[in-house]
Amino acid sequence: MKILNRRHLLQSLIMSSGAYALGALAADKNSVGKGNPPPPSRSWPYVALDLERTAELAYQFHDRMSSCMYGVFASIITQLAEKVGEPYRSFPCEMMVYGEGGVAGWGTLCGTLNGGAAAISLLVRQEAERKALIDELFLWYQNTKLPAYTPKNPFFPADLPAVKTDSILCHPSVSTWIKEAKVTFYSKERKERCTRLSADTAAKTVELLNASFAGTVAKQSNLGAKTSDCLSCHGKGGVQADVMAKSCTGCHFPANHQHP
Repeated sequence: MKILNRRHLLQSLIMSSGAYALGALAADKNSVGKGNPPPPSRSWPYVALDLERTAELAYQFHDRMSSCMYGVFASIITQLAEKVGEPYRSFPCEMMVYGEGGVAGWGTLCGTLNGGAAAISLLVRQEAERKALIDELFLWYQNTKLPAYTPKNPFFPADLPAVKTDSILCHPSVSTWIKEAKVTFYSKERKERCTRLSADTAAKTVELLNASFAGTVAKQSNLGAKTSDCLSCHGKGGVQADVMAKSCTGCHFPANHQHP
């Protein structure tokens, strides 16, 4: 009898919770378009951050958690926690460790960019501006010779080559770099390269955020003639119309691919 009573109680609780949730959803749906103010364009407060300190923190944090995504994201949130307080102090930055190695070692989107885009998305709520900043960050990454950051106290002192990888993806980005550096993926040089790359990307993300909040951000990058030419056929409105992308390189084929 006790088991039956407990079962009935549990069923009642579940039904009550479900009814409450449905009611809340209905109330929220019915409130749309009835004079409620729109959501704020920027939900969390932001103050300008120092690029050099950001880079140094990202370098340290990457090594602490062995995660490029965590390194970039935590370097920004930690400073805002110091300068602003909540809600940054309570933010679980450790959740960003999943981005390591192109998302749990899958070699997809570079974790430094994943962390930078996450920070931008947290702080910039206006869709067009958010996308523009992420575009700038991604185009900078694939078109810039990196790493450029030189740590004051490097974990592994080495003269690392700066390489333009033509890709935002972890696997081709790393493979292009290690070919130029003549090392293996498991070398100390490669690990140091990725740690310094976190510093570079964190600093660039903060540069874009500082400019955005100051109202001075200007578009410096472009997709390039090759990408525009490809999308004229494969993008929206093209003859093929079979692609949604903003870059042609480093995904299906190398940058020197020639269309048949």
